[in-house]
Amino acid sequence: MCVAVKKKLQLYYWKDRDFHELQGDFGAPDIPKSMAWCGNSICVGFKRDYYLFRVRCLTLPSIVFW
Repeated sequence: MCVAVKKKLQLYYWKDRDFHELQGDFGAPDIPKSMAWCGNSICVGFKRDYYLFRVRCLTLPSIVFW
């Protein structure tokens, strides 16, 4: 699960009937306007851009700019 808190994105995963944080927050360039999962990636829409955050093996995502 991905949660946007102002300019930060937080990732959580479900294990043993509870949510666990995935290695802390990571910064976003702006406040997200929309987010959608696409496989193992999160497409995040901002005021002027869309970014694709690729999440791999429970680590912080790499960023692909559009």
